[in-house]
Amino acid sequence: MVTPNPVIAFFAGLASFLSPCIFPLIPSYLSFVSGVSFDELKAEDLKKRFNIFIQTLLFVAGFTVVFMLFGVLTSGIGAILPRNSIVVNVISGAIIIVFGLHFIFDFLKFLNIEKKFSTKKMPTGKIGAFLLGIAFGAGWTPCTGPFLGSIITLASISGEVAEGFFLLACYSLGLGIPFLLAGLFFSIFFKYMQRIKPHLKKIKIAGGIFLVLIGVLILVDRLNIINEFIFQFSNTLQSINLRDPWINRLIFGVFFGIFAVLILAFYIIRILKSGKTEEGTYIIGSLIRPVRMAFLLFFLVLSILSFTGVLDFASLIYSWANSTKI
Repeated sequence: MVTPNPVIAFFAGLASFLSPCIFPLIPSYLSFVSGVSFDELKAEDLKKRFNIFIQTLLFVAGFTVVFMLFGVLTSGIGAILPRNSIVVNVISGAIIIVFGLHFIFDFLKFLNIEKKFSTKKMPTGKIGAFLLGIAFGAGWTPCTGPFLGSIITLASISGEVAEGFFLLACYSLGLGIPFLLAGLFFSIFFKYMQRIKPHLKKIKIAGGIFLVLIGVLILVDRLNIINEFIFQFSNTLQSINLRDPWINRLIFGVFFGIFAVLILAFYIIRILKSGKTEEGTYIIGSLIRPVRMAFLLFFLVLSILSFTGVLDFASLIYSWANSTKI
């Protein structure tokens, strides 16, 4: 029996974000959703940044609602299909393989038909951002079609409404979190966006191969090999926990600590490169951004909580893996 995997759904959403018809247009999306100019997107004003984040959050909520409804509908339909059926696996796997090949070669013309909603009559502000998210989710099939269609196929295989709902929620997170981060750290995002753009074709091919591999695993009824790997990993962490909790505390403490150190190193390098004022003091005030400092504190706190054992991430991963039937 094929058990749909939320991790696959999340990475499918992330791959959709990196697709050539979404990624290059992120500045336009954010500008349109938040109602600010490109220069204002790059501004470091905390009040504007917070407003852009809220508008983007509502946009993400809009398409998340649409995608999760897709999950409920298709898993409900899938409930009437026979379980553990070789025919269902073959058909589902073949569909996903075709989606993957289309993502690479773009030969399914009907997937390129997009329904755009008129935004002129939409209300502006927060309601408008939410409605734009709904329009995006319902109308931009050329961008989300192959990956969204594959996750919907997985939802239909499950035949469980709750599982279909959860799968499409994970897909929406994979697509939505990068949107939120781009809105929150737009100046950094735009800088790295220019570096990623030349490699979009390679990313597209990799995404298509990813779908084809998932399709093949479903076709031969071996998708659970991914579930088994994650389950074994969580069991290994838990068994280490039972023998010596300090090992996992050290692993996760160092893991989160590395992120904190990298952010701190970034600040030190920026300060050293910034030069000095006429009074001979470093320009520190303009470099310490509240949101970035929040991330530094976030990873630092996670590292400390891991080292002290207040948060047991090994047990959390084990519980998650078992609760989601991985």
